[in-house]
Amino acid sequence: MAEDSARHNPDSTLSPAQAACAALITPATRNRVLELVLEGPLSTPALHAAARQLGELHDSLTVRFDHERQHFVRHDTPLTLHEATADLTPLTSLREQLATDTSTGLQLACLQNDQHTCHLLLAAHPL
Repeated sequence: MAEDSARHNPDSTLSPAQAACAALITPATRNRVLELVLEGPLSTPALHAAARQLGELHDSLTVRFDHERQHFVRHDTPLTLHEATADLTPLTSLREQLATDTSTGLQLACLQNDQHTCHLLLAAHPL
């Protein structure tokens, strides 16, 4: 029972598998960024609602890993979708920002251009 509650508590210490991986991670470790390219019209209000709902259903997505303490820390900020437009934010800059920002375990960003193409970026810490 204690093992089960620790597994679901983001403020708990690392599991043995995570501890083995954590030994390979340094403060300079970058997030992994996945990019989905979506064609056609996209409802950003629906995307915002889905991100908020996902964070409410899975609170472990709103944690971050504290490298110094080898510990997951709960982040009080809900999971949100960051929006950008192609004319203001180059895609490479947005990828770099998400790769280096470790404020939460999962980050979502949406970059839209005039031609109804959307780049949905998901950034996650390796643990």
